[in-house]
Amino acid sequence: MIDTSPATTKQYLLDEIARLTEELKPRAALRLPVDEPMDEHDMSVRILEQSRLEAVVEQRQKLLQQMHVAYGRLAAGSYGICEDCEQPILAERLEALPWATLCVTCQSRREQGNGRRWR
Repeated sequence: MIDTSPATTKQYLLDEIARLTEELKPRAALRLPVDEPMDEHDMSVRILEQSRLEAVVEQRQKLLQQMHVAYGRLAAGSYGICEDCEQPILAERLEALPWATLCVTCQSRREQGNGRRWR
């Protein structure tokens, strides 16, 4: 079992926030160079790769935001409490997703409402 104490969770979140912030700093470097001549196929591959890189950056930014929210909830004393039902979030869920703000039931309910299923 992993230590999910507030101090350990706080340090984990701070470390991950720092890591993701550092990873996202060179956003311009994620742009693929366009200094060489390309045919249509090369251009298509480049566009697909650029789209993939942008999706990765967007995903990382979303995760960073979720970690900031979790850190704020930890500081405010509401960490580990479901935003919807206000019941405690299971320790196993917080161990797996320290930035979770919803219990499994409420997460599932929200995702089913959006036409998706929780995994």
